[in-house]
Amino acid sequence: MPTQNRVKIVIAGCGRITEQHHLPAALRSNLVDVIALVDSNSARVHAVARKYALHVPSTACLDDALEGADGVLVATPNRTHAPLAKIAIARKVPVLIEKPLACSYAEAQELCRLAEQNGTFIAVGFHTRYYPNVMLMKESIERGVLGRIRSFHYEFGTRGGWAPVSGFNLDKRQSGGGVLIDSGSHFIDRMLYWFGSPAGD
Repeated sequence: MPTQNRVKIVIAGCGRITEQHHLPAALRSNLVDVIALVDSNSARVHAVARKYALHVPSTACLDDALEGADGVLVATPNRTHAPLAKIAIARKVPVLIEKPLACSYAEAQELCRLAEQNGTFIAVGFHTRYYPNVMLMKESIERGVLGRIRSFHYEFGTRGGWAPVSGFNLDKRQSGGGVLIDSGSHFIDRMLYWFGSPAGD
């Protein structure tokens, strides 16, 4: 049951990332109340709600779920990030968006402009920069433990990879690109965190 002084959030997207990570984290938090679930697949949203004994409204339309919301988490296929974020921004509701922010630079710029115009904000879920080993690397670089870094070689991968329920990652039209826009965006974020933005010519 929602209580005062807790952040009331709507979760849009009831796929694997929500089921295994976002929803369990939200339900464990003393700071968050999940007030609605949104997904175009009604069977999926009901299955996830039932798994966690979560009795909140569910809908296929984000706009129908925003009343009383303090924030929205968008955890849907990549191509839907920008359209869904625009709906929340238009209602002046802050949005946390699963990476990537959008499928194009133009879309990302538009979201930033709209958020500023509507006096709200957007954020992207680049959580890997908070991993202890990533933060240790940042500290080591800043303290000069590694000396002057002239180049680096970085490899990352997993056996089998991540398998979204919708399978959107197997379709470049839905994902917005290949591995770079998906897991590669975390890599780019870590590089920016460690080394800063590239210097211009």
